[in-house]
Amino acid sequence: FFFFSSRRRHTRCREVSWARRCVQETENTYNGNLQKLREDALSNIKRQFIKVKKTTYFNQTLLYSGVRDGFTKEKFEEKVGANASLLILIGTQDFSYFGGFLNTAYNKTLGSHIDDKAFTFSRNNSALCKILNPALAYDVNATKIMSFGLDDIVIYNQTNTTYANIYTSGFIKPNGTYKIPDGYDPNIFYHNGTNFNITSLEVYWLKKENQIILFLSLIHISEPTRPLYISYAVFCLKKKK
Repeated sequence: FFFFSSRRRHTRCREVSWARRCVQETENTYNGNLQKLREDALSNIKRQFIKVKKTTYFNQTLLYSGVRDGFTKEKFEEKVGANASLLILIGTQDFSYFGGFLNTAYNKTLGSHIDDKAFTFSRNNSALCKILNPALAYDVNATKIMSFGLDDIVIYNQTNTTYANIYTSGFIKPNGTYKIPDGYDPNIFYHNGTNFNITSLEVYWLKKENQIILFLSLIHISEPTRPLYISYAVFCLKKKK
């Protein structure tokens, strides 16, 4: 009996270990896909939508995370504030990844808002959806955290506090505010289905900065001041032409 019980405990431990490993691998895959989505979006922003120098980069600040802050309209608006240049990333329960970019300062007033540089994108497709109707770039109302267009990508407000930090629901209905690229089915461009559960929602503030790159050559190094543990030397550098 003792041997049988020990074997059962050993089997149970192996099952728990396997389950934990699967959960960790799933989380790593999920986070890796979101990171790749963010990198692709940043690359497209630099290349197509904002005229920048080659030395320009974006300082990415995570303003809001649904898992961390809760999938609620109140927390979203509190964390996002009135910042501009917002990269919004969405991950669903069935591993679809998509999102959008808002260039103008976020406006939490109920109704539709203008942004002529807004666009949406999908991890499943390399193409971007450019704005066709800037007056309807994004929409805010009482039942939504926000939406791109009126119903193109809807992120609903999670009103059940039990699930506030776990997930919220979403809805997709492309209606012409954003142009789905030719050759793609509008109904499955973002997600294979109309309704979905959102398990990851992140908003990054992109601050454009320019790197100052100086090409220098070393022309002289002075002798150390003294042969001790703490000493000083002078390095003379000259800017290359």
